[in-house]
Amino acid sequence: MSEAMITTPDEAARLSGDPSAHCDGVSGDDAEFSTAELVRNFTAMLDDMNYRPALDILGVGSFQFTRRRLIMAEFRALYVGLWRLALMRSFPTRHAELFQAFMEEQAARCKNRRQAAMTAELVLQYVDKLSEHGDADFSDVARHILSLMEFDETQTRAMVLKLALHFRRVYTYFFDHLL
Repeated sequence: MSEAMITTPDEAARLSGDPSAHCDGVSGDDAEFSTAELVRNFTAMLDDMNYRPALDILGVGSFQFTRRRLIMAEFRALYVGLWRLALMRSFPTRHAELFQAFMEEQAARCKNRRQAAMTAELVLQYVDKLSEHGDADFSDVARHILSLMEFDETQTRAMVLKLALHFRRVYTYFFDHLL
């Protein structure tokens, strides 16, 4: 029997739908985690996020300061949307409360109200874009990111796939590290 076919008792319980089983310390709404704790955890992950792999896919170099700053703002907003998807899956009854708390904290961190409003609007645009397919398909969001830059059609098709796969990895990372 191959190693991929062997499951541990914990995995078997989780796969069978045992409510006492949990994934990576998260048991959904049954978990007793405070809103502040979850928001603080995600804020730390977001602040430490490495944008280099995504920038490399787009071919944005270190000395393209303006383009880099604009694209990183887009990625940051998108990553907040991906975190919201992970919240929806792990905390179905509390996800709105957790997301709202995060957005309020982010607005409080901004020194400029106009900048805070623009950032919140960008995040909400990505939340809306991601709500169409949920965590099933990230290619529409990848196409949107690519539409902000100038590429020919052959480059775009290959880059959509690369970006969609990158977004899948980021989403999985957030889901696995909610706590």
